Order: sequence, then C-alpha cells, then structure tokens
Amino acid sequence: MDCPTGKYNDGKGEFFCKNCSLDTFSGTTKATSNAQCKECGEQRTTSVYTLEDGNGSQIVPVTGISNFSGCLCKREIFYQNETDCLDCPPGGDCTKKDGVALVELNAKIGFWRPDPLSLTFSDCSVGFTGTD
Repeated sequence: MDCPTGKYNDGKGEFFCKNCSLDTFSGTTKATSNAQCKECGEQRTTSVYTLEDGNGSQIVPVTGISNFSGCLCKREIFYQNETDCLDCPPGGDCTKKDGVALVELNAKIGFWRPDPLSLTFSDCSVGFTGTD
C-alpha cells in the first residue's frame, strides 16, 4: 500500500500504514521502511498529549509527523523562535508545553519581566529588598 507522508508500510501484502514513531518524521510518500523516518534531534520532540477519559488520564505520544516543523523544542529546557531551540532564560518557565514561544513564557515564582517579548527575567528579591 502506498503510504502518505509520516507513515510507512514495511510488510509484504499488508494493507495498512504504520506511523513514524515518537520524535521522528518523514516527508516521503510511499515509504517502505521505518528507516525512512528521520530523527527530530536531541533538542526536539514530536510531543505527547494527555487523553482524559472516565478511567483517568493517559499519556499519548504524537506520531506520524510528516515534516520537520512537527518537531518542537522540548519543554523545560528550551523555548522556540521561528527556526531554533534556544535555552530557557534564567528566571523563565519553559514548562507550559513543547514548542513554547517567547511570548508564552511565564516567569518563575520570584521573578518578573517588563513585557512578553523580553528575555530578561529579574529577581524580585533584588529589586524589592526588605519585603516578604
């Protein structure tokens, strides 16, 4: 079977396509091997999402990605500009989601920044000494 991008079929006579796995992607149509799925890279992930149902929650990996733009900068360590993964700035909280943009960064407790486009997070204890 001819598979769309993000999928491959490596079994003779099989009539279904398999997704490229977590943290991989493929822009190739008619892929015949998992080897045609390319790694996103050490700083990137295709991410996961939480599926809520009546029995609790389940972490589900995002698979079957068809191009590199689906490889997001990993949360906690990086934030993402249009092309690169950049180190999370000191005092910034990059844990909101994978692929978080600069304007989506929150300040860690005890820090603040003057506007959403600022990379500088100031320590409140330095600016406001003498108060709790």
